[in-house]
Amino acid sequence: MRKILGSLFIVAAMALGTAVPLRNANADPTLGVTIGGMGGLALPSADGTSSRFGWGFEGDYKLTDSFTAGLYYITSSQSITVPINAGASVSTDNAIHLYGVQGAYHFYIPGFALGLRAGIGNTSSSSGSISNSNTQFALGPYASYDWHFASMWSFGGDASIIFVTGSGSYNEVNLLATLKVWF
Repeated sequence: MRKILGSLFIVAAMALGTAVPLRNANADPTLGVTIGGMGGLALPSADGTSSRFGWGFEGDYKLTDSFTAGLYYITSSQSITVPINAGASVSTDNAIHLYGVQGAYHFYIPGFALGLRAGIGNTSSSSGSISNSNTQFALGPYASYDWHFASMWSFGGDASIIFVTGSGSYNEVNLLATLKVWF
C-alpha cells in the first residue's frame, strides 16, 4: 500500500507540475464561481472491487483570492461475473458514490490548489435478488491544477484519496481529468 501511495504521489506531482509553465496568463482572476465535470481512473480498496472508470462534477465559490469552498460528487461502478462451479457463474454489480463539501487553498503558482473533501461515501452492491447498501462518513485530501485555455474555460487534473470510515471502511484514489467553466 505504501508503495502504491508513493507512486501515486509522484505521478500526481508530475501531472500537475508539468503544465505550470504552460498556464495562460490571460485567465480572468476576478471570476468567482466554477462548475465542471471530471472523469478518469478510480482505484477503490473495498473488497470485491478493482480499478474502474470514475466520473463526477464539482462546483466552487471563491471566498478570497486564495480560498474556495464548494460541492463535489464522484461515482464509479463495476459489473463482474464470478464463476462458482463448472458452467455456473454469478453476476455482481457494485457502485461507490462520494459526495459532500470541499475547500481549497490556491497557491501563488497559477492554477495549483490543495484542499480537503468531507462528506458521505455510499457503497451499494447487488447480485441477483440480493442487494446491500452502506453509507459512511468520508474525508480526504485532494490536489488540483487548472490550465486556462480561454478566460472562462480550463482543463486540468484532480488527484484525491477519500477515506470512508466505519465498519467495512475503505479508501478510493481518484485520478481525474477536469473541464471547468468559470463565471
